[in-house]
Amino acid sequence: RGTPQAYAFDAHALALTTYAHTAGYPEQLHPLAGAFFNLPWEHAEDLALQRRSVAGYRWQHSRANAEFAPVLHDWVVAGRDHLEVIERFGRFPHRNPILGRESTAEERAWLASGGKHWGQVAPQDAGEQGVTEG
Repeated sequence: RGTPQAYAFDAHALALTTYAHTAGYPEQLHPLAGAFFNLPWEHAEDLALQRRSVAGYRWQHSRANAEFAPVLHDWVVAGRDHLEVIERFGRFPHRNPILGRESTAEERAWLASGGKHWGQVAPQDAGEQGVTEG
């Protein structure tokens, strides 16, 4: 966390999860295990992949028993949260300092007002953006 290396293998993870979905692996597993195959899409800065992630979480939630349905519902909510950020900004603003990207005024204001960063903001950047870890 807090370094560009945290994202170094994203393309590899995306390729593997896409392969796994094409091969039908998530459908062959318990819904909770199958949901893990959506994580690379959830963390992608790509709108189509974000939508696939949420659809995958919803599908896994629909097949979960009562014991696991609440957990998978939380994953659906988290997926929607990530999707909303990508719909709004086309990227995750909290990654900007780590990846050396310039934040827009809208992104800075959003982060300063409590915008989601999922604990990924580097501590040295948090004060600059008005965001704390957690």
